[in-house]
Amino acid sequence: MNRQGQNYMASLEGNSDLWGEKQPRKQRSEAAMFLAAIITVLLISKSIDSWLLSNIGSVDIYSNTFVWLYTAAVCAPMAAYLWWLKKPLSVFGVTLKNWRQSLEEGVVISGILLILGTFVLTVISKLEGGSLADSINWDWLKPETLAYIPHSIIQEFIFRGVVLATLLHLFRAHSLWLPLLLSNLLFSFMHMHLGIAAMAMTFLMGYLFSWMYLRHNSILGISIMHMILGSAAFTFGVL
Repeated sequence: MNRQGQNYMASLEGNSDLWGEKQPRKQRSEAAMFLAAIITVLLISKSIDSWLLSNIGSVDIYSNTFVWLYTAAVCAPMAAYLWWLKKPLSVFGVTLKNWRQSLEEGVVISGILLILGTFVLTVISKLEGGSLADSINWDWLKPETLAYIPHSIIQEFIFRGVVLATLLHLFRAHSLWLPLLLSNLLFSFMHMHLGIAAMAMTFLMGYLFSWMYLRHNSILGISIMHMILGSAAFTFGVL
């Protein structure tokens, strides 16, 4: 287990009263409710994906209407779980603790990845006989795409703040790799409607976001990274 994982596990021990460590029955109830929420999320997502397959071409999956309806549908079970759990949002990374370092690292890492990504896309475009400007999705530069900002925050709150944090609590006596794998598989699965490439990309990026979350126990930096890198991916047609 790396240092970030160890620090996070130590914080779980320090917040044992928040999670009800000394109440085994409550722990089982929490695990059962969390599992029920995850299964419901998967069923809803799969139902929507199946519906999209039967309505190919008639639904704009990049429209704000579809994005927000899809987000609301898959997040509803997790919202119900949080309402039932009745724990402070700080447990799930909604905190200003370490906010400056989290924000600075999120911006710096995003900038480095943008430079590297732009270089790679430029080379690929030239090899194909075109230019990077040819792949730009100009529709993504319209004002309505600002809705991606709260959308990114919601995703990070759900998948890192709630799902990863809960899995880390449930598997706190075991290795760190399983909570990371399960949370990022779910994160990837939620992007199935965007295609296999999008699933692979979100799965890999999920590990970077998870590392940042474990490092700062905050969703601030990773939300910034999600906004910047996700916007760039849509702008340059990667997603």
